[in-house]
Amino acid sequence: MKTHLLPRAAHLILPAALLLIIPARAAASDAPQVTPDGLTLVEKSKADLVYVRSGVSFAGYKKLMLVEPTIAFRKNWQTDQKFQNPSNPVSDADMAKMIDMGKKVLVEEFAEALTKAGYTFVAERGADVLAIKPQILDLDVGVPDPDNSIGSYKKVYTDDPGDATMVIELYDSVTGQLLARAFDRTTAEYNSFNRRTERTQQTNLQDAHYVTREWARMLVKGLERAKAAKTP
Repeated sequence: MKTHLLPRAAHLILPAALLLIIPARAAASDAPQVTPDGLTLVEKSKADLVYVRSGVSFAGYKKLMLVEPTIAFRKNWQTDQKFQNPSNPVSDADMAKMIDMGKKVLVEEFAEALTKAGYTFVAERGADVLAIKPQILDLDVGVPDPDNSIGSYKKVYTDDPGDATMVIELYDSVTGQLLARAFDRTTAEYNSFNRRTERTQQTNLQDAHYVTREWARMLVKGLERAKAAKTP
């Protein structure tokens, strides 16, 4: 089923000043119980941190609207890459290309997981439509290969493929009210053995698909729990 990807809608996106950024792997015990925008911390969750608006029921949402995702690299990531590899620096165009590819991977994996879970994607707002806004923050790709040149004349190995923070926000599509926000910091390292792996554009894409697929599955399970939960 085709996923309708909407442009950035002001009524669905929090102002940047209100976006609560949680440090990587922050313990729930150290996190605020209530956010400035009125969400309450969920004590037990699969993600690092989950906040939900008290008194909200998710049972009535049958359809989904996927708002255009955003991806932001870690601050100074490009400068650090230029320092580490001055002969082949990452350009602004390279970063834009990587962001576009990341958005494509994210949409594909989220659409597949949520469609398999029985959800229908729509482009129109409605009382039974839940808007989903995915954001990848602090993206840190260990060995970028935007021009797909690694492997053609050299090999690069590392045991640190990179990491990123996923922030997923859920909104009522009619009112634009923020209903929930989840944070999860993860690494792309999923090999069973602690060994250095050759990095190429292909392995980076494989890692991106794997990590995004896990986030999508986490969202599906979270929605199932939220829809089954009693309203606080």
